[in-house]
Amino acid sequence: MRIRFIFQKPYLSYVAMIFENYRQALIKNIVKWLFPVALPCIIFWLLFSKTQPEVFWVALKNASFPWLALGFIMYSANQVFRTLRFQCLIHAVKPDTQQLFRVQSLYIFFNYMLPFRTGEAAYIYLAKRHLNIPVANGISSLVAARMSDYFLLIVCCVVITFCMKLNITPLINMLMKGGITFSLVIIASFLLFRKRRNKFFVWMKERRSFHTLWQKSKLIQKFSGEFQKIIQSFREICTVRIALQTAFYTLFTWLCIFLAFYMITRGLGYSVGFLPMIAVSVIAVMSRAFQGIADLGSHEIGWFGGLILIGFSGKDASIVSFSSHIIILCYMLLVTVYSKVTLFSKKALCR
Repeated sequence: MRIRFIFQKPYLSYVAMIFENYRQALIKNIVKWLFPVALPCIIFWLLFSKTQPEVFWVALKNASFPWLALGFIMYSANQVFRTLRFQCLIHAVKPDTQQLFRVQSLYIFFNYMLPFRTGEAAYIYLAKRHLNIPVANGISSLVAARMSDYFLLIVCCVVITFCMKLNITPLINMLMKGGITFSLVIIASFLLFRKRRNKFFVWMKERRSFHTLWQKSKLIQKFSGEFQKIIQSFREICTVRIALQTAFYTLFTWLCIFLAFYMITRGLGYSVGFLPMIAVSVIAVMSRAFQGIADLGSHEIGWFGGLILIGFSGKDASIVSFSSHIIILCYMLLVTVYSKVTLFSKKALCR
C-alpha cells in the first residue's frame, strides 16, 4: 500500500517539479561559469597554438632574477600606496595601517581570482569583518578609489595617443574612444548628481503618493537609510585635502604598476622603453573588463595586443604575455600568503 501511495500522481508531480528546478539551476550555473572558463581556453588556443610549450619554460628559466626582484619590490610598493589611499578615504574609523594592508592585499587577490570583477565586493566584506569599517564607508572609499583609477587611465590614454605612434586599428581606436566616452559620462553623471542631490530629494518628497509609499514600506525605508549613509560618507570624503591625497597615492600606485610591468618585461630578456610599456599596461588593464577566472585569457589578450602595437612579433608577444602572467601571479601569491598568515596571527594575539 505504501509503495502504491508513493507513486500516485501528486507525488510524481512533486518529484518532477524538484527535478525540473534542479535541472534549471544546473543549466543556469553551467551558463554562468561556461564563459569565464571557455574564454581563456579559446584565447590560449588562438595565441599559443603555434608556439611550443617548451619556449615558455625556457623564458621563465632564463629570466633575470635581479629584474624580477625589482619588479616584486615595485609590486609591493603598489600595494602600499593602495593601502595609504584607502586609509585617507576611510573616515568612520582609523584602521591600523598594517592590518589595512593585509585586508587590501586579500581584496586584490579575490578581485584577481574571481571573474567579471565580482571580487570588488570582497573589499567591503573584508573591511567590515576585520577592521569594523561601516559598509557605507567601504562602498564610498571603493568607488572613490576606482574613479580615481579610471580618471588616471583616461589621462594615460590621451598622453599615449598624442605621444606615441602606435599601429592602432580602427576597431581598437573605436574601443578606446568608447571607453573614454563611457568613463567621462559616468564621472559627469556622478558630479551632476552630487551637485543636484538636494533638489532631487526635495522633488521626491513633493510627490505625496511616492512619499506615502516610502513611509509605509519598511524595505524601502531600510534601503533609503543605507543610501543616505552612503551619500553622507561621500560628503565626508569630498574635501580638497582628501582629493589631493587620493590623486597623489593614485599616481604613485600606477607608477609602481607600470614600473613592475616594465621590470618583468626586462627580466624576460626583452628591451623595451618605459613609455611603450605604459601603453601596454593601459591596454592590459582595459582588457580586464572581460576578466576570466584568475585573469586567465584577459591578461594574455591585453598584453599580446599591447605588445603587438609597440612592435613585438607574435611569438615574442605570446612568450611575454604568458610568462608575465605567471610572474605576476607569483608576486600576488607571496603577498597574499603573508597577509593571510599575519592577519590571522594578529587576531589570535589580540584574543
